[in-house]
Amino acid sequence: MIAAKRGSLRLRLAVAGLALIAIACAMSFFGLSYLFERHVERRVAAELELHLGQIIAKLDRDGEGRLRLFADPVDPRFTKPLSGLYWQIESKDEVLRSRSLWDGALQTPALEPGSPCCAT
Repeated sequence: MIAAKRGSLRLRLAVAGLALIAIACAMSFFGLSYLFERHVERRVAAELELHLGQIIAKLDRDGEGRLRLFADPVDPRFTKPLSGLYWQIESKDEVLRSRSLWDGALQTPALEPGSPCCAT
């Protein structure tokens, strides 16, 4: 009879241990997935901000007052057609596009003057 009680306690401890390990693994999976997703989002946002800064730095007006990009961005994906990385600049009467857009155009939302264009 004493042996049955000892086996029962051992079994309960083993089951409880396995349950706690399963819970810890599930929490780790979801926690690490969330952290990895956040890391990738921050990394992509930082890369896009870098590209934006490079494009803005190379943007100027020519002798006739039209916007011109006086040097291509550093990333070669902007010059490869349909590469998946694009930029487009619109003003009142002109549109500048990356070569990677080929003959396409990006659909941009209409903005009211003075409205913020980007959420921070």
